[in-house]
Amino acid sequence: MSETQDFVTVEIIETFLKCNIYFHTCESSKSSSRSFNCWTFITVGLWKKKQKELVLTIKAEEGETKEDYPKGPLQLFCSVFTYAANNTIVEEGDTTEFDASGFIGNTEIRGVMYVPAQPIKGVLFPSDPHMSVITVHEYELEVAKNYGVTRVLCMIGHQYNYFPFPPWNEIKRASALLSKDIVHSTSLAKSARLRLNLAVASVENNMVTLRIPGVCLNPFLDLIKKTSEKASITLLLGLDDTADGHLVWTPNSKSLKPITITPVGSTGKRLAGSFVTFVPGQKVDRVMIYEDGFFVMLTDPSWYAFRQYLPTKKGMKVQSDVKGLDFEIFWHEIQYVNPLDGSVYGTNKGWYPQTSTDSVGSEENKSISLVDVLLLTDEKEVKQNISPEVLSKYITGTASIIETTLIAKEWTKDCKLTVQVTFGPAKKLSVEFQTDPPKQLEEAEITSLLNHISIVPMPTVKRSDIKFLLSFLCKR
Repeated sequence: MSETQDFVTVEIIETFLKCNIYFHTCESSKSSSRSFNCWTFITVGLWKKKQKELVLTIKAEEGETKEDYPKGPLQLFCSVFTYAANNTIVEEGDTTEFDASGFIGNTEIRGVMYVPAQPIKGVLFPSDPHMSVITVHEYELEVAKNYGVTRVLCMIGHQYNYFPFPPWNEIKRASALLSKDIVHSTSLAKSARLRLNLAVASVENNMVTLRIPGVCLNPFLDLIKKTSEKASITLLLGLDDTADGHLVWTPNSKSLKPITITPVGSTGKRLAGSFVTFVPGQKVDRVMIYEDGFFVMLTDPSWYAFRQYLPTKKGMKVQSDVKGLDFEIFWHEIQYVNPLDGSVYGTNKGWYPQTSTDSVGSEENKSISLVDVLLLTDEKEVKQNISPEVLSKYITGTASIIETTLIAKEWTKDCKLTVQVTFGPAKKLSVEFQTDPPKQLEEAEITSLLNHISIVPMPTVKRSDIKFLLSFLCKR
């Protein structure tokens, strides 16, 4: 039996734009049974103009019924459609500013942010690309425009104790920022800034990892060219939906420990940040958590090497000269074409290759070396099937046995070896090989590889297959 609620459909622009309106309940937090009524507005027709459909959820006041839905969202959707028809598109990370009349009768609401959609029980989201709309007050809007929407989202999440942020809008909520002076009371105010909403960063096991898609390279390089070699550079990041906690900006806080928001039952092992700032001119290389993000403090030689290495889009690592955190950067693509079967994989944030990272300028002289690990199963689905630690151990073991098996092979030419491994319930195992150029492996070598891979202890998987790809560079 479906738990999806009934909805009414309202026509906004005849034959072109409609809106489905659900009346349902939301829980005040993921750990609370206290609930309240909401309307969720979902557009139908924006995607025909290459604009993502919009989802806007509003908390109903006590006593309001499904027929009492506000008309403000319909006016907003009409405006977005009009702009889209004229090739002006809004994406996740963008904002829209309102005039002094505000929104839905509240003059203190001065805009909205476009953010990743969170699932809402009882509401059927569109199959077309879509995103959510979150209302903001005047000072919150200024922070979003200058320092990124992720900072504001997590402040609102902290305000409600809801990770990463509540999917509903409370029209009468208080602003998370109470003074205009606070808006720019941040270390980022004097830094050159670039919004890269498709990039994310998190810290886990003392390693800060920046995952950034290839399409962001040119804007990153352009900012470096325009900025003094002595000046800091800040990347304003998107929301990392694979993290189990997020740093929160709390201006004027006197706490010596980072402020975080985490989901119920989480230890915050993988904490995401809202930004990464590169600060040259330091005496030693150092990486640290500051405010709601990460500072990568670099000596001038390290900063120079970093900038020279950047255009290669290869994984790189910065090791701190003092005890603390290290830093690494992974490049990935929004779409990935599997070389074995031509399948195209893609997500909003891209498919993250766990690229082997070199310290800037290092070289490998092995005859076979691992260069990429690509998880082809969605990370959320993986976490429902197996712990990340167990999966990582299996991937590492498989990669190691492949290198060991082929370490003595004399390659006739340089090539790339791709190995796709699929494993699942009941000890299911499937392995496929491909070399580029082709036919660089003999049948006997493939048989030996299969036999050796099969003896790597396979973890138990709860319900569905997990697939990953290993890429090796082989040198003659």
